[in-house]
Amino acid sequence: MEGVNLLEQLFGSTPSAFMPRNSVFHPDFEDTVLQAGIPFLVVGHKNLTPGNNGDLTLTNFTFRQKIKKGKLNFYIRNCAFEPNDSHYSSINSTLQQMAAAFTWHKPAIISTHRVNFVGGLNKANRDKGLDELNQLVKAIVKRWPDVEFMSTANMLKALKK
Repeated sequence: MEGVNLLEQLFGSTPSAFMPRNSVFHPDFEDTVLQAGIPFLVVGHKNLTPGNNGDLTLTNFTFRQKIKKGKLNFYIRNCAFEPNDSHYSSINSTLQQMAAAFTWHKPAIISTHRVNFVGGLNKANRDKGLDELNQLVKAIVKRWPDVEFMSTANMLKALKK
């Protein structure tokens, strides 16, 4: 709650989504997220849930799954774009994930990290990430000319409707 209040003081708005650190989220924290006025929780298809004995279990989530009497919604980043990851080979994987999302009439929510686009420590890192992003955006627009890019905040507003 303190962090949400600070964001509101500094920026004049509260967050619309919460993403648990390292995707580990205990269900007992759901009430706290709701009390802070945050309606969306970002999760993976499979998230780690800590148990009472310190053990971790995998919990499966579906897109827009609701809990806490329909007040807290999950949303899943269903596409990945990590051009500087050692397992990355090309934009094709992201495009395939997007095609699957669109086939099921879901938004393509792309997960990426700013480390892919900064060059303070390694300029080649930034250059590669931005080049791959440029290729991805061009490929998306070519394949789906009516695609709409939007911020997380705008996407969440659309999901509420």
